[in-house]
Amino acid sequence: MKKMLVAVVLSIPLTLSIPRGDAAQLPPKAPNDYRGSIDFLWEVQGPAGSMKLRWSASVNASGVQCTGSEDVTSQGQLTHTDLHGSGLFQMRFDSARGEYSFEVACPNATHPTESSWTDTDASDKQRGKEGETLKGSWQVPSDVDPVNNQTGRKMMSWNLCYKVACKP
Repeated sequence: MKKMLVAVVLSIPLTLSIPRGDAAQLPPKAPNDYRGSIDFLWEVQGPAGSMKLRWSASVNASGVQCTGSEDVTSQGQLTHTDLHGSGLFQMRFDSARGEYSFEVACPNATHPTESSWTDTDASDKQRGKEGETLKGSWQVPSDVDPVNNQTGRKMMSWNLCYKVACKP
């Protein structure tokens, strides 16, 4: 008598959520009550090459539109990628602490017309209240490696007003 192995494959759609801090809880495209602009810059320079990513996000009632570019220089060759497309934006307020934070995502060079929450940049926590105009900026060193003579920085600035406080 021969033994027979039978395999049964079930096709059940699964929703997998990979936590990345609070980002995993964000809706795909949440409507927002803020309007304005967010600018981002990430630069890295070293002996072997450089990278410069720059984008601007325009936030309005219909969503977020991003424009920007990424320039990578390696072995004397420059690769330029234009980034244009819809972005993602989520604002949060902690009224108990009087702080706000937001996350924004714009297209990257791998997918220059698509945004994903895996490519977010955050405002960190800033003092502010819901409904007021929010202006701020930050700058931090990034990808710094003194042993290999590599320097880098990330910068973000924003000017966002609440829909009723925005001037036409």
